[in-house]
Amino acid sequence: MRGVEVHRIRLGFVNAYVVRGDGGCILVDAGMPGRHKELAGHLELLGISPDSFSLIVLTHGHLDHAGGLSEMKRLLNCPVAVGEDERRSLEKGTISVPVGATALGRAAAFAMRVIGGERKVEPTELDLSISDEMRLDDFGFKGRLISTPGHTKGSISMLLESGEAFVGDLVTNYIPFGIGPAVPPPFAEDVRALYRSWMTILNSGATTVMPGHGYPFGVDALRKAYLKRVPLVPTPA
Repeated sequence: MRGVEVHRIRLGFVNAYVVRGDGGCILVDAGMPGRHKELAGHLELLGISPDSFSLIVLTHGHLDHAGGLSEMKRLLNCPVAVGEDERRSLEKGTISVPVGATALGRAAAFAMRVIGGERKVEPTELDLSISDEMRLDDFGFKGRLISTPGHTKGSISMLLESGEAFVGDLVTNYIPFGIGPAVPPPFAEDVRALYRSWMTILNSGATTVMPGHGYPFGVDALRKAYLKRVPLVPTPA
């Protein structure tokens, strides 16, 4: 029994995660289009065979997380789990421009629309869609997939009983000088829903947040950021 091993794989500016346990492996997110050979090379360096994977978890359907999905599904030959509200567009091979939530995010979203707007990728048949919660026991892990909307309507997170929360772009950690952990992402379809999803993670028993961009960090940083950004509700007299 070796327990759970988590490997963060940097594919340019975005993370993919390989989670290895006694029952096999799970891949979280698939990177940009064309990065599958790089990801496969990392698996080889780690001594992980493609046929050891039981599941691919896609936290959401943006290009930097889902662009390489079709290639990785062919390589790993395992089911893909995605949020119910992301499924239809990915099966059509359509990836939309993110919605800006900050001044920087709105400017970037505008630039993306000017450059080309909606992107087309290879359509991928998806196997499992998550609307609420799904246990991972059948895939060799103690944990669950849950709906965590906000960044996108269909965003999901993977929570392991060993304490890791793989949250995609629910939070980020790429700004230096101690500002980074739990800074809200520049893109979010619903900021209020995003903060509610932060609370879901805080109440989940997670100890470590594994973001889609930047380094993992302790859940206390998320709690501190939540209390700083979300006004406390006055206690009734």
